[in-house]
Amino acid sequence: MKQKSVFKTLHNHTWIWICAGSLLMWILTGIISRNLNFTSLQTNTFSAAFLILLALGQMFVVTTGKGAIDLSIPGVVTLAAYLNMIFINGRSEMLLPGVIIIILAGIMIGLVNSTCVVILKMPPIIATLAVNYILCSLALFLNTNMGLERLTQADFLLTIARGKLFGIYIMIYIVIITTAIAWFVLNKTTFGKSLIAIGQNEEAAHYAGTRVNKVLVLSYVLSSVLGSLAGLLISVRVSGAFLGMGDAYLLETIAGVVLGGTLMSGGKPNTIGTFFGCLFLTLLVTAMRVADLSSGMQNVLKGLLIIFVIIIGTPSRKKTEQL
Repeated sequence: MKQKSVFKTLHNHTWIWICAGSLLMWILTGIISRNLNFTSLQTNTFSAAFLILLALGQMFVVTTGKGAIDLSIPGVVTLAAYLNMIFINGRSEMLLPGVIIIILAGIMIGLVNSTCVVILKMPPIIATLAVNYILCSLALFLNTNMGLERLTQADFLLTIARGKLFGIYIMIYIVIITTAIAWFVLNKTTFGKSLIAIGQNEEAAHYAGTRVNKVLVLSYVLSSVLGSLAGLLISVRVSGAFLGMGDAYLLETIAGVVLGGTLMSGGKPNTIGTFFGCLFLTLLVTAMRVADLSSGMQNVLKGLLIIFVIIIGTPSRKKTEQL
């Protein structure tokens, strides 16, 4: 009975597997680099924190089902960084207005994405890819015509993006709290339960009285808002904004979500798994860099890893649908 209970626990809490994988990857990376200590784990978790924010937003969109993916994330990140340069740029008096503008920009992008998907009935991948091109073009326009030279950081943002509290990076506290909030939203609120129901069977959710369009719109808005806030913090971390700065996060947000156990077919998010999926991915990248693999080979291995995880997750989905 105890053995069955253990297997049932592992089956119902798939995040345990990726958590264990992250621990093993940390040990492996530490052995390779001869730097196995808590500091290295904290450094990798700090690096993963920005990705986790983006991946949590991606997870909301993926949960809507039908293979939905938010491909506008790179553009959102890049545009938010440029908005930081334009509206805040180290001026304390512009901190609150600037953050509000960046959040509003995220809301607007989410509304555009959801309008294309919900009203115009465009495939999510096509719609968000088109919006991403528009955002990148807008960032190019700002870069060319606004006379932006360098980014001066506001002290408060520097403290948030790089500072420590009790010896631990503040960003780590932020992503833990954000992950907890995302878990609560998905599991304890009407919106979260409706989102999961839509991902499992949109038509059935509609007949059950779920306001499908409203839920879909909110999921895209959440993704873009988290993306814009992450873009702001990333620009503070790297002390600037540049074209294409969000490109590297697209594949990694998808990988983090998939590795965490969220089904790409929708209806089954895994918030804690997404957290550890991003941590695992960051540790994997660190290990590949220590092994001196090229960036191209790193992307190949990450792509193969995504394919592998999707393949092994497909039978589980089919079994769930049959039940």
